[in-house]
Amino acid sequence: MSNVVVLCTVGTSLLGNLKRETDEGLKKKLDKNENSHIAAWLVSQDPKAGVCGAEINSMVSLVNGTLKGKKLKELVLFVSETAEGKQTGGILKCFFEKCRSDCQFDTVKVQVVDKLDDSNQHLFRTDGLRNLVRTMSEQLRKAKNSGHEIHINATGGYKAQISYATLLGQLLKAPVYYQFEGFREIIEMPVMPIDYDLTLWLEHSDLLEELQNEGMPEENEKLQNIPEALEPMLERSQGQVMLSALGALYHEAMHQQFVHMPMPNECDISPEQKNVAESKGHHRPADYDRLVQLLRADPYIVSIHSQPGRPIHTVLEFKRCDQIGEIEAVLRDSKGDQPPCCLLLKTTAKTRNEQYRLLEWLKSNIQL
Repeated sequence: MSNVVVLCTVGTSLLGNLKRETDEGLKKKLDKNENSHIAAWLVSQDPKAGVCGAEINSMVSLVNGTLKGKKLKELVLFVSETAEGKQTGGILKCFFEKCRSDCQFDTVKVQVVDKLDDSNQHLFRTDGLRNLVRTMSEQLRKAKNSGHEIHINATGGYKAQISYATLLGQLLKAPVYYQFEGFREIIEMPVMPIDYDLTLWLEHSDLLEELQNEGMPEENEKLQNIPEALEPMLERSQGQVMLSALGALYHEAMHQQFVHMPMPNECDISPEQKNVAESKGHHRPADYDRLVQLLRADPYIVSIHSQPGRPIHTVLEFKRCDQIGEIEAVLRDSKGDQPPCCLLLKTTAKTRNEQYRLLEWLKSNIQL
């Protein structure tokens, strides 16, 4: 029996439905945020009734249709960073923990998406949708790595939220479902013939990673020769540049495609025989010996040459080099007070694709 994880976008229409009910006891429970009691009332209703809202209607249809007979492992509810969004998520969490056995999930989580709040249109566009892509991608990746079967229910929420969730599922090869208003059953969205340019991503993945994590000033030299094809992926505001929601989606989709490509050949040198050359006057950071031990054990690294530097509060980064067979490991000081310690890694990569694939491998597998 398959273990199923469902990622579900959530709106707030359920609250509106409940507030229109004439049951005075229910209204008092809404005012007091008594989510457990509200969920119990919903459990007593027909789950296909309009009062139960789009999320319950569509989830029950999905569970009793496509997912019938499968193990319902986890349901993740993605809600807006608003009081109404959080309350709706709380009610739905209680509902899917209390409802009849054929719709119960082992675990139900509410994921609040930072800045996904329509009271600030600028932050909604620049940060909210980007955070939605990031959090959904993280949950999707986690479920995939655990070997679970993943489905996306994109029925509830803002139209933009639904659109990005749908596109994310399409690009990351997860089936996406939607229940149109007036339909009795949920349907699987047809696969769209969409893809992104992997070559473009390979050439600029380091920059996109930096823009996703921190952003940078517009005058940064790294942005001076940005290709026109990447402009829709960027958000420029108040002199700063970061990835747009579309850019975050593009970066995540390309990353997921690339991590499944073949690795380079392994080297035939044992860890203890691998050469580690240190520059004269080398100072060792606190994490240096452990990092070298990890790198020596990696089957794709042939030799290591370290450059001086003594960062104190160390952060590990991996960067690609112009030479295809080389990758740089950098121990930098997170406070910027000390020069970084750089280790040049000779690897078994023979092509640019293999170099990028190994770069992603090191980022995921070498951690201090």
